[in-house]
Amino acid sequence: GKTLYNALLKLPNMTPEVADAIVDWVDADSDGGLNGGTGGAENTHYEPLGYRCKNGPLNSIDELLLVKGVTPQLISG
Repeated sequence: GKTLYNALLKLPNMTPEVADAIVDWVDADSDGGLNGGTGGAENTHYEPLGYRCKNGPLNSIDELLLVKGVTPQLISG
């Protein structure tokens, strides 16, 4: 998780909170935030929206847009 988090922070306009949420989306645990921090998002955030955290690899850009804080503007720069 830390390696992905650090790589994501190198992207233009990426914030620590969004990077943390992306790591949470793909990691296999249900702990919110990197190493239990508060910046990420797990099922408590996504279930009221009608879906669950993937806890696996991303399959598409559309899926990435489901992640807390990810916007089309962030993806396209």
